[in-house]
Amino acid sequence: MRKKMIFIFTTMALFLTQACMYQPRETLPPANVEIWVRQSVDELAKSATDVIRAEVLDSREEQINTILGGSTHGSQFVKPHLVYRLRVIEVFKGDTEVGDIVEIMQEKVQTDNIGTGHVRQLSIAIGADLVFFLRSFESQGSEHLPMAIEGGSQGVYRTPSSIVDNDSVRSIKETIDEDPSISDVTLSSLDTFNNMILTIGDLMRISGDSK
Repeated sequence: MRKKMIFIFTTMALFLTQACMYQPRETLPPANVEIWVRQSVDELAKSATDVIRAEVLDSREEQINTILGGSTHGSQFVKPHLVYRLRVIEVFKGDTEVGDIVEIMQEKVQTDNIGTGHVRQLSIAIGADLVFFLRSFESQGSEHLPMAIEGGSQGVYRTPSSIVDNDSVRSIKETIDEDPSISDVTLSSLDTFNNMILTIGDLMRISGDSK
């Protein structure tokens, strides 16, 4: 009886040791952005891989697997997204260059859910001149995925009308060189629920060209 008890306790000890040593395989987070809510512009800029000013060229609807790496094929991870093509006008952070065409995505929200929760479907108009805080998934091995808007709906701002010229596209950097006082001009968020204030001075600081 004593030997049997020793055997049982030994077996249990080995099992508990192996359980403690076991490290579960890391599961990559989904590519949707609802967990990315940021508390400040600095936090938004730090977590974004790219901060750009761009013109919206066109859009399409696409079913996208929101698991990084695309290794999971379950239908529950495939969601409808709106994918936009952007032409880069100005770069404040990241590896894109002026004139590049990049794609971004936002999850398509059911009409009755728009404006609820952390993710809100933004009305991104074709032809709009906007500033985007974006996240690329290339470093996670998901080059096939369009970039996502950093901070969910927080990462899109309108370029001030004082800079957008119908005859020519003026650079924000060049404009502030001509008139440093515009550093206090505020860019309005495309998300009316977003209370974070972004100024031209913030963009210059993000780009390393702060005055």
